[in-house]
Amino acid sequence: MRFMLVVRSNGYSEAGISRTRRFEDAMAEYRKSLAQAGVLLAAEELQPSTSGVRIRLAGKGGNPEVDPGPFPMDHRLIAGFVVIEAATAAEAVEWAMKMPMPEGYGDGEVDVRELRERAWDDRDPRIQALEADLQDQIHMLNQMQKHV
Repeated sequence: MRFMLVVRSNGYSEAGISRTRRFEDAMAEYRKSLAQAGVLLAAEELQPSTSGVRIRLAGKGGNPEVDPGPFPMDHRLIAGFVVIEAATAAEAVEWAMKMPMPEGYGDGEVDVRELRERAWDDRDPRIQALEADLQDQIHMLNQMQKHV
């Protein structure tokens, strides 16, 4: 199962304040341990919301609203994420609990959320592209046979 470890923003991450070298090294070591265990799928840090855009999608017939950042500090803002492969939710929680937090920046929050598995998501996009190309070639050959 795939899980996303969602790291919540705080005033420091939203202000773009650089973290200590010790924290950066601890995060690099954390990512390395995930990779060595074979569970790391992705790990990214987000820019502060000042560089983002929030779009409110409207229901039937309504127009979307576009608001440039920064966004108000609330529970919806995230600073980054890690995507891992884990056998159980408990294993994903164990990995999340090992994530380092920067010292002196207050408490941190990490949400652990299972990603919804979909059959069509499991296929490699490169294979899907090759299959589509092959279908096009078969179609062209069939068209050529009709004209011969």
